[in-house]
Amino acid sequence: MRTCLFVLSFLTPCISFSQNPDHSAFKRNILKIAPQQFAVNSLKIGVERFNTSLSKSYSLYVTVRKDKGNQIQFPTGFDGLGGEFQYRAYLKPLATYLNREGKPYTQGVYLSGYVQGNSFSGDQFYPYSHFDQNTGSYIVEPFNRHLSIGNWGAGFTIGFQRVLWEIIILDAYIGGGMQWSDVIGQTYGPPSTYYPEYFFSPNYNFTDPEFNGILPKAGIHIGIAL
Repeated sequence: MRTCLFVLSFLTPCISFSQNPDHSAFKRNILKIAPQQFAVNSLKIGVERFNTSLSKSYSLYVTVRKDKGNQIQFPTGFDGLGGEFQYRAYLKPLATYLNREGKPYTQGVYLSGYVQGNSFSGDQFYPYSHFDQNTGSYIVEPFNRHLSIGNWGAGFTIGFQRVLWEIIILDAYIGGGMQWSDVIGQTYGPPSTYYPEYFFSPNYNFTDPEFNGILPKAGIHIGIAL
């Protein structure tokens, strides 16, 4: 909730008092990075390309995730590679306007549609306990499996871009869509003689690669005009 409120604070448009906004000096390519992806050991970078009037753009992003641990007995995490394509229509073209004090500022407000796809692989550890009738106690045994996951999704966002110091671009957005995933699981490790069929919980968080359902989308990108 705090993240959404923080993003929404950037989406509040500033009042423009210029009838003829100037966009002639702005460069048409922006190299961007998504700092919030560092929280999940991922690097997301991309490029936004504008048309000549800065009223529409195309964006292409690539995400690399390195989150798979090196543990043998208790493996966790995923490694993955993903891509995202966005088409943006600017409700307020990215241009230089004048505020009520006559000072210039450069910003734009957009509506975008996106499609994305990702591929992940990793290992997971599950503790399994069973009752040993010979000892009269519960025994905990590890159950490991290797996962190959593909997910894809589509949706919409509304966003706000502001130019700082004539070269740094702050891009804040909020929206959502749908995500579908395909999970292939393969167990490995020494099987237990007591081991029954194992059932996995389908209750995944929307940050998990296995997630299926409505996917919220919000964040901040930081860019440099090229």
